[in-house]
Amino acid sequence: MKAVPFAGVGVALVTLFDDERRIDISGTVRHAANLVDLGMQAVLVAGSTGECKALTDGERTALSAEIVQEIHGKAVVIACVAASSTDDACRLTEAAVAAGVDCLLSTPDSADLAQHYKKVKDVAGDLPVLAYHWPALYPPGVAVRDLDSLPITGCKDSTGDPHRLLDEVTTSSRAIYT
Repeated sequence: MKAVPFAGVGVALVTLFDDERRIDISGTVRHAANLVDLGMQAVLVAGSTGECKALTDGERTALSAEIVQEIHGKAVVIACVAASSTDDACRLTEAAVAAGVDCLLSTPDSADLAQHYKKVKDVAGDLPVLAYHWPALYPPGVAVRDLDSLPITGCKDSTGDPHRLLDEVTTSSRAIYT
């Protein structure tokens, strides 16, 4: 297994909006920088808490690029490349890589997890890819038994299931984040 993308506490950023409901990139960047100054080791851009489904691909990319510009080298910048298809996830991955992120978080889009993560990893190149396990929002989820066979560095598990977490940390060699 490759080195983990980060150790310690990371945070899924909330994306800020202005009074006209437009994305507030500069405010979100300041928020990310403040969190890093407070000790966060990583920030996740445009994840489920960051309204990934409400942002355009261009907004997601611009936000990632601006956050990378502000905190590069101070904390790991993880871009969520959640999408409704593998092809869309690959396009988002390509844009995030070009924006300079350090790591990618991808949701499974089908029952063929191996194919999905292989394609995302091919586009990601040397950057680590994390699987996102939250089957209530992104079915079908990622089974613990599959973690070590996928071309991923780790898994972000948002189920809150302590039994699954124990399974993950005792049976998988991958980094586990919750």
